[in-house]
Amino acid sequence: MQDYVSNVDDYTDAVRDKFFDNIYKTGKMYQDLLKWYLDTPPARTGHEYHNIEGKSSHTAAAPDPEKGGSEEPPAPLSRELINSIKLEQGATTDTTSEVYIKSDLDYVLALEFGDMERNLQAKPAWNVVLVTMKDELGDVALEGFYRR
Repeated sequence: MQDYVSNVDDYTDAVRDKFFDNIYKTGKMYQDLLKWYLDTPPARTGHEYHNIEGKSSHTAAAPDPEKGGSEEPPAPLSRELINSIKLEQGATTDTTSEVYIKSDLDYVLALEFGDMERNLQAKPAWNVVLVTMKDELGDVALEGFYRR
């Protein structure tokens, strides 16, 4: 009688590697979408806004009333914010894989969530891209896997 050899470990490793690769691809897609969103110039309406230091100004889109009025992305005065966005691979274990979309600029949190001390309204980008593209990002994360 021949012994049965299980390939479960090899199969599990292959599934994990495929999923972790998909997670990285999803992070890359999210990074690209975020940069595109930030690089899309808002429609000009004559409303004047100042940059975080108040040194220069620009005209930008009026807040969309259907979206609560705060969905206007930061206007691309320079490419500093866009160029600061980086994809970084985090810790990977047998059961987890981390991917970070980061920026090392000190004003990113103020743009995303607002800053009461500076009287700066929130102009979210990270969350807007994540919420609006969640289905597409989920499809990339699960690419090659059967979905019910």
